Amino acid sequence: MFTHILVAVESATQTARVVSVVRLLAAHGPPHSALSVTLVRAHSRGRDSDDIHNIDVTNAELEQLAGQLWEEGVDAHYVLEFDTPETGILDAARHTCADLIVLMPHGRHGLDALMHPSVTAKLLARATAPLLVWPQRLPETCAHDFLHLPDAMVILPLDGSERAERALPYAMDVANTFGRTLLVARVIPDSTPLLPAVAEGAFVTPEVLQAKEEAARHYLTTVRERYTLETGAPIQSMLLSGAPARRILDLAETHPGSLIVMSTHGRGPLARAALGSVTRETIQDTTTPILVIPPHAPAPLARTAPLTRPTIAVAHE
Repeated sequence: MFTHILVAVESATQTARVVSVVRLLAAHGPPHSALSVTLVRAHSRGRDSDDIHNIDVTNAELEQLAGQLWEEGVDAHYVLEFDTPETGILDAARHTCADLIVLMPHGRHGLDALMHPSVTAKLLARATAPLLVWPQRLPETCAHDFLHLPDAMVILPLDGSERAERALPYAMDVANTFGRTLLVARVIPDSTPLLPAVAEGAFVTPEVLQAKEEAARHYLTTVRERYTLETGAPIQSMLLSGAPARRILDLAETHPGSLIVMSTHGRGPLARAALGSVTRETIQDTTTPILVIPPHAPAPLARTAPLTRPTIAVAHE
């Protein structure tokens, strides 16, 4: 899968988590000789003695962590960027030609500064590599369970748009690499009948809702049939209704050890516009690792795992 991984590290308290996640990615990636991992921490530039001391401490922490990864056979390096978190990460990703950026939340809504909506929006709008968000609430041992537990799946929410389907090659790649089922999910938002205030007949009828459900089922069937021959992993599809972000999170929680894969359009300077409400809410509240595909990320088909015919393709609607 990924060969040049950039890991954003906020503090030494994340050492065990960083090691476990890098170990996981290394075990399912290319040979260690082809895998490169760069640790990055953004640091504001200052002139006082306290700031100089903090820089020395940061350098020592990153050097020790890189050394620990070296001992495990990983080609690990580190870089200290003197800039804002998002700019430092993006600059490091560009210089190292990263094809995956790993973010590790440090608070309930993630990454303190990094998961501030405007910072996240800038990362996803400008990044040219997918971002793997590893929730802080997951214990370190969850790296061992990642896509290994019996019910674990690669969960791909689709809304019928080409933007959402940009995540399909990545989801297929992960499913093939780990030998897990790819679950394609479509969530139809709850619809409350509207009063005919704008125009006569401008309200949702049972017939309209039924038509939407039938169209969604047809879409899922089309996607499943289109990609069955291209993936070595089983493909399932599921139609759900309700609040999209909440249903996606509930689905992941009922399949421990899973991965959510989502794309984002990254338009505009504001978090709501750049992330999209569903992606933003999913990132903020997830207890499941999530791979977010920004608009400038390339399709990974050239490095997709060897494909074989699936042993089963099930529609679960």
